Amino acid sequence: MARFSSADEGKTVTLDGESVGTITSVEGDTARVDPESDVTDRIRSKLEWDDPERDTHTISDSRVADITDEEVRLTT
Repeated sequence: MARFSSADEGKTVTLDGESVGTITSVEGDTARVDPESDVTDRIRSKLEWDDPERDTHTISDSRVADITDEEVRLTT
């Protein structure tokens, strides 16, 4: 399992090869994500992002499969 750091702010977040948003801030083992406007209902359901009206959503580092220099890849 990868751990978040402040260096992850601004990185693209992906799930199943699809961009789902951008990390706006990191606090401990949680990152706040500004979601893409066109994230599908299927992806929202997998991430448990039930409220499409929210400006940001959170993800725990337990959902992270890999962190590269450019992106954070999530696992389901």
